[in-house]
Amino acid sequence: PGLFTDLHQNPELRATVIDRLESRAREQFRALVRAAAARGAVRPDADPDVLLDAILGAVFTRSVGHAEMPPDFVEALAALVVDGVAARS
Repeated sequence: PGLFTDLHQNPELRATVIDRLESRAREQFRALVRAAAARGAVRPDADPDVLLDAILGAVFTRSVGHAEMPPDFVEALAALVVDGVAARS
């Protein structure tokens, strides 16, 4: 929680973290989703940013929240995400 408070209160630190970590990871994730859409594996209207935010939000909530992270959490989250963005035939 201390890091998140610092990020919220310190715009320079937040900009550094976003520039160095999040922006790069987000661009790589966008490229992966676009490539999957081009192959027909993912719906063409799947929004990579919304998808990444959903994944990170779920993991963040379990990591810093009070809920435990059961052993099958990652598999359940992955199944939910894949089902949501999978191309329909």
